Amino acid sequence: HTSPRHSLMVASVWTAGCLVYLVHFATAMSLVHHWSHAAAWQHTAEQTQRVIGWTTGVGIWFNDLFTILWPVHVVDAWRCVGCGRTILSSRVRNAIDIYLTFIILNATLVFGPPWWWAVFASAATMAFVLRTVSRPGRNGRDRVLSTAEFP
Repeated sequence: HTSPRHSLMVASVWTAGCLVYLVHFATAMSLVHHWSHAAAWQHTAEQTQRVIGWTTGVGIWFNDLFTILWPVHVVDAWRCVGCGRTILSSRVRNAIDIYLTFIILNATLVFGPPWWWAVFASAATMAFVLRTVSRPGRNGRDRVLSTAEFP
């Protein structure tokens, strides 16, 4: 069971990340696609054709689902801070975590610029080191961080 302080920190960081994404989404829809889902579909189809050779904009629907699920996950994280329990079952939360991770990795590693691979490798290395160093009983200290507890 996580402490209220840890839950508050995680919910705050998760909320900040979600807000940054929502600003990105609104900016792209407004400035690039002029609030046209058809234009976003076409842009996605062009990117998909360029990257993997298929002309389809279906990926925009996966982005739309992402835009719905992350705020739902944020609400659930704050619920955990308030009473220590979440609204979503652990299976649903894990499924959302897997989906969000899949979309983020696709957006950055598949469709993003090549230098994002270096960012990903650095982040993965840091996460591994933090998880390894933070295990209970290491150096006589209690557990500091567990990525498995992230909402």
